[in-house]
This record gives sequence, C-alpha cells and structure tokens, in this order.
Amino acid sequence: MQQALILKYYPDMDLSWRTLMQHLILFSYVVAFGELAVGVTLVLDIFVGVAPFFGAFMNSNYLFAGIISINPLLLFIELFLILA
Repeated sequence: MQQALILKYYPDMDLSWRTLMQHLILFSYVVAFGELAVGVTLVLDIFVGVAPFFGAFMNSNYLFAGIISINPLLLFIELFLILA
C-alpha cells in the first residue's frame, strides 16, 4: 500500500530514495539510537576517541541536509575532542 502511494506520487524517484521512504520509521529509530549512543559514551567517558568522530559524522550529515543552527560550532568542538 505504502509503496504504491510512493510510486504514484513520485514515479521518477530513485530506487534508494524509494527504499528510504519506505523505511522512514526504522531510520528515525536508527538516528535516535546513534545520538543516544554517542551521548552516553561521552558522558560515561568510554570510547572518547571514537564517539566524537561519529558525532562529527552525524553533525556533518545535518549540515549537508541544510539544517544550520549551532552545528558549525558543535562540529568545531567535536574536532577538538577528536584531536585531544
């Protein structure tokens, strides 16, 4: 049903985007889990070298998506944590 609606309204959509659109709820949980995992590892002081890298990766994805708030400042802080 959902796939038929996507194909009806977006017939020229790329296959990867169609797949993404069909699994939006799953990807929202994956993003939320990733943000929680990065936050918990930084708070508990474990994987301190790895967590800022993944935080910077998520932050750069937000920047590429066009969401600009305090993300450039947070990216600078994450790079400082990676290099420390």
